[in-house]
Amino acid sequence: MNKYLLSFYIFGIITSYFLYTIKFISDGEIGSIGFEILQLLYCIMATTIAISLCTSYIKSFLLHPLLVITIVHILRLIIKRKEILKISKSKKHKKLDRISLMYIYSILYKGRDKIGSINPYILGYIYYEIAKNSFANEYNENSKTMNIYIDILITLILIIVNILEITDRIKLDRRILPVVFGDCLYHIYEIYIELSRGDECEK
Repeated sequence: MNKYLLSFYIFGIITSYFLYTIKFISDGEIGSIGFEILQLLYCIMATTIAISLCTSYIKSFLLHPLLVITIVHILRLIIKRKEILKISKSKKHKKLDRISLMYIYSILYKGRDKIGSINPYILGYIYYEIAKNSFANEYNENSKTMNIYIDILITLILIIVNILEITDRIKLDRRILPVVFGDCLYHIYEIYIELSRGDECEK
């Protein structure tokens, strides 16, 4: 293991531990099991790509959030496993789980060439629709699962990354472009819903 990759893992573990201490991991929103696995798959893919790009301390630091997101999703799956499985018992989420598993099957078994022939922004929009419906569950509605300030920061970063990709300033791997675009759409939607609730409370 080279020194840059080692620093990548150290940065990731330290940041993950900090998020754990402030209960970001345990208090985050959750979806049904199918979508949670889909998210984790994309996280692992992104982290694998990041590992190959760690050729300096700066890159290791800039890329370590991808490892953090993967760790967060793994820990949240473990900590919230009972709640996630309970969500998946509803008729609506059983359908979403089937759609999520079809999406996962396409990524894993249909091959990169076939999935790569589909416009990544179309796949991103499908990912957004699955996320929006999966996170619309009783657990998230009854729990404070959103930190508006962290969410705004994440959304701004995702918007910038998408703009840079669309304008050819940077080129993202096509394998992770759907989740970058879909996650951006979902975070914009989430902030809109949260702000709308605030306006209703004021009225």
